[in-house]
Amino acid sequence: MAAKKATKNGASARKAFARASARKDSAANTESAELIPRRWWWVLLGAGVLMIALGTVMAAAYSIPYAIDEPGSMELPFVDEYPTVVEILLPPFFAFFIGGILTFLGELLRRGTMLKNEATNVSVFRPLHVVVHAAWIVPPFVAWLIAMPWALSLLVQNADAGQDAMILGADSDAVFLVGVYGGLAALMTGAVAGSLFKKLWFLAVVRRSGAPESSSAFWWSFSFYWRLDVWLVALGVLMLGLAPLPLHFSSPGGTAATLGGGVALVALGLVTCTQYARAGMPLGLGTSVSGGYRSLLTPRRP
Repeated sequence: MAAKKATKNGASARKAFARASARKDSAANTESAELIPRRWWWVLLGAGVLMIALGTVMAAAYSIPYAIDEPGSMELPFVDEYPTVVEILLPPFFAFFIGGILTFLGELLRRGTMLKNEATNVSVFRPLHVVVHAAWIVPPFVAWLIAMPWALSLLVQNADAGQDAMILGADSDAVFLVGVYGGLAALMTGAVAGSLFKKLWFLAVVRRSGAPESSSAFWWSFSFYWRLDVWLVALGVLMLGLAPLPLHFSSPGGTAATLGGGVALVALGLVTCTQYARAGMPLGLGTSVSGGYRSLLTPRRP
């Protein structure tokens, strides 16, 4: 009897998910054209990975000498002998920005396509396997370990060794660089982790009770259109990732505020991630910000 009930529930879940995926199929089948030819995915992905690698090398090559060398001793491209901290950040950040865009587009096209119709741009793609999705958390987390705790401890060691050029005050450029790169890595870690949690919860809901047959306009906008639930988690992890800085400066108030704010944002983000099923949309679908509400993906009430 239990086996028969489980079989029935599984069949109904599959049917419900198929109904929820109908919009995804209609987005791909409507009159539209490829925004970017899919065959270019390997060019975009390869160029993006190379740009990110270049940005990583530049971040280390620019930031370390700037933090520990005497002023005027730097000989690096794109900056003069007496650069500001902003000039130190611009070259690697430009590489990260371009590399991130190319990597995102290449990976999306590797698993699907980007279509342009009369109303908006629609992305239809195969969702990542859960294990592969989890593996994407590792690179930004390792980057955070290097950029925040390891780099901060290295600065402390250099200061203890008597390097007068090293200033570890709260307003020092060296600490600012640690915060910028550590914060960026923490933000990316939180975004990937939040999206993984959102996916796992949604899949569990579909297995348990089937995909929803209706959608809430609020949750469609909040969770599908803007992905604000994932960004709440990302901002929370960003604050948690910056917590070593006030801790290093022996600031109990700053540490408590950073940790408390981070935990609150992560908790709020995770709670809202559990509501994605109420958006009435399947995984593997996205729409551009411009014109999204006028597209065929606009939620429809039953």
